[in-house]
Formats: sequence, structure tokens, C-alpha cells
Amino acid sequence: MGRVRAIGPATDVHGLGAIIYELLTGRPPFTATDPVDWVRQVATMRPVSPRQLEPSVPAMMEDICLRCLEKDPTRRYPGADALADDLDLFLAGRRRLAPEAKLGRRLREWLNFWKKKLTMRQSHSGDPNS
Repeated sequence: MGRVRAIGPATDVHGLGAIIYELLTGRPPFTATDPVDWVRQVATMRPVSPRQLEPSVPAMMEDICLRCLEKDPTRRYPGADALADDLDLFLAGRRRLAPEAKLGRRLREWLNFWKKKLTMRQSHSGDPNS
């Protein structure tokens, strides 16, 4: 925010990701009634998974969309041409070449799942060491 020199292809990819997100889910990736809150969300929060909002979204399309919306510009597609390549693969029914975002997200989901499961188990048993 406020870094004009940082504007470039990664900024365009993020904007395309927001458009793809809205096409997939019917809503923008971030919503707020206050513009300051909206900017805070864009800067600090991850969007809700498109498949949580619309389960019919194909997993590969969700991965493409979320990669576009990465907070770190170096984790996004390097430009619209690389994004177009993955969209072409999706439309052709072939697997993406670069599933980095998918792996990290799935690992976080797996760790959170087991953390919640263990926390629930401990709270139900009453034994903090179980």
C-alpha cells in the first residue's frame, strides 16, 4: 500500500485474481462497509476459499484463483501470460504445472484439522496429557 514502485505485473495478476474470485463465488474476495476496513482486509487477510462459498468450483480453478491473490507478490503468477497458461491447462482438462500454492494450503489445512481434533479430544477427556 502506497508503494508505487511495487506496481507491475504482479499487481495486474492480483486484480485478475479478484475478478476470477467474483466470477467463481458471486462476491468479491473482501467485503466491508468501511473503505479503511476493506483496505485492511486486502492487506492482511486471506480470502475465504472459493470452494467453501461455492462447492462446485473445481479444485484446480480454486488453486489458480488463490495463487493470483497471494499477499506476497513473488508467490503470484509472474505475469498474465503465466496465468493464461494455467487457465489453458485447466480448460484442456490437464493438470497445472506449478501447484506450490495448493501444497502449502493443504498442509496448513491438515495441521489445523489435527490441532482442532487434538484440542477437542483433550477438552472432552478432561486430562490435559491425553
